Amino acid sequence: MEGAARQRQYCILLLFYLAYIHEDRFVSEAELFEAVQSFLLSLQDQGERPPLVVFKASIYLLAICQDKDNTLRETMVSAIRKFLEGIPDLQLAYTHHPLLLRFFLLYPELMSRYGHRVLELWFFWEESSYEELDDVTSAGQPALPASLVVLFQLLRSIPSILLILLDLIYSSPVDTAHKVLISLRTFLRRNEDIQVGGLIRGHFLLILQRLLVEHGASPSGVLLVLHSLGEPTIAAEPPLPDAAQECVRARTGQRGHEAPSPRCPGCLG
Repeated sequence: MEGAARQRQYCILLLFYLAYIHEDRFVSEAELFEAVQSFLLSLQDQGERPPLVVFKASIYLLAICQDKDNTLRETMVSAIRKFLEGIPDLQLAYTHHPLLLRFFLLYPELMSRYGHRVLELWFFWEESSYEELDDVTSAGQPALPASLVVLFQLLRSIPSILLILLDLIYSSPVDTAHKVLISLRTFLRRNEDIQVGGLIRGHFLLILQRLLVEHGASPSGVLLVLHSLGEPTIAAEPPLPDAAQECVRARTGQRGHEAPSPRCPGCLG
């Protein structure tokens, strides 16, 4: 394709991006969904790489226009991943929207490579009032923000995302980790039918172990919340074994400069 024609395509796509950001839907979502896919595949076929801002607009439009019952073809997902591999940080192609989060977590090929980073970015940019969600004294359950509704739907359908969230608790800045913790606790309270299972509970204990070793006898609010997640508070699950309970208590007495004690049966790692 000639350079001038390609530049016109770029301009048109950016106009759609701006329109959809401002919720101006003057084109059928189904038609735009197919058109953006054809555009990206044509770039791949001709060995071209779109400008970063154009690619950012493209994946945003795909995420917004994708129908719940319609998924991308495998060739399209592979093409998107190849384009992403040329970007040094996903943040450069990220637009904060719950449907973009869903887009990256829905496809295993994208989630395996970018799931951790997209969740990290999503929680960083989230501005919902998480403190209200964590207020167990309020009458009834506060309504969930639309963004968390999407996340909780994903957690129910793809439980492995829980493991990514657990890792974020350990690896993220305190503010981000706190949002993750409150989200997890809210999800578990509202979905008591979900069997978290020994593996997930074990990961809770492992993260708690690491944090307690690093922070010693001065646990922050994050540590206290995490400790509560490790306790048998969910009726649908059996209590933790005595050995695991003892391990948690032992960790709370350690100092940050001390080496971890030997593994106990209740901890992973």
